Amino acid sequence: MSIEQPDGYITRHSLKPSKDVPQSVEYQGITDAGVELAKERAKDIAEIIENAAPGTIIFQSPVSPEVRTRSTLRVYGDALKAAFADREDVIVVPRSELSASSKDVGFSGTLQRVVDRADGDPNAKVVIDLPLRLTEMMDKGWFQKDGKPTAYTNHLLEGGTSLFEAECKWFREEGKIDGEQVGPNPTGVAQNLLKALERLRTFAKKSFPDRPIIVGAVGHSFEIDALLAYLHGNGVVSEETYRGLQSGILNETEMVKIRLEDDGIVGEYRGMEMKADAIA
Repeated sequence: MSIEQPDGYITRHSLKPSKDVPQSVEYQGITDAGVELAKERAKDIAEIIENAAPGTIIFQSPVSPEVRTRSTLRVYGDALKAAFADREDVIVVPRSELSASSKDVGFSGTLQRVVDRADGDPNAKVVIDLPLRLTEMMDKGWFQKDGKPTAYTNHLLEGGTSLFEAECKWFREEGKIDGEQVGPNPTGVAQNLLKALERLRTFAKKSFPDRPIIVGAVGHSFEIDALLAYLHGNGVVSEETYRGLQSGILNETEMVKIRLEDDGIVGEYRGMEMKADAIA
């Protein structure tokens, strides 16, 4: 059964540039093809908005420090602004509008303007495109401060192995070499991702206490695949729970929907529902 009204969704960033394919002029960190791919994913987000209850706040916010995640979220916001341009029941506040406002009144003043605007029509659905960089969206154990891969990242990728096999190796080793924790712990990565989404829900609830909240995020394949393995294994991340998905690595802009229940967390990915116990 499809999760039509999720409490949150997270996608991988869109296509990044290479030495042969330049980045988009307008959206740094992703290619022109990546822009078009993100616009297609925005149609799925638009469907979530259509199915949401009146008055829902769609808070598109958590991103990683990498510019490609912010640019992907920005494409989503711009595409949604165009898609709902003629709708009075959906208000889209894109990043460009928020950035212009923040120069005048700062972050808190900008947020208050959005709150006031939403309060003016309590039945309208409001999409807020506010990229906030959270370290949980990309574990700092993958790269050094100078941007070069850590020794553990190189260890996973040695021999030109595929990203899928590198992830399987990570889950199998649990970030350890010879019993020593030298890389990210995949279970901790998955839990931190869920906690980050919940933290943003709490933040949004403070501004919109009486309205339903949906949090949208953009991250990276390793972190989101760890989350998928976590959900598929009911809180256990392992090579077996990941391979059991029979899906391969998360593709660019692919989406995972999240629904919070009293007794756990439900995820939907490629038509499959998975459930894990709530994090204590």
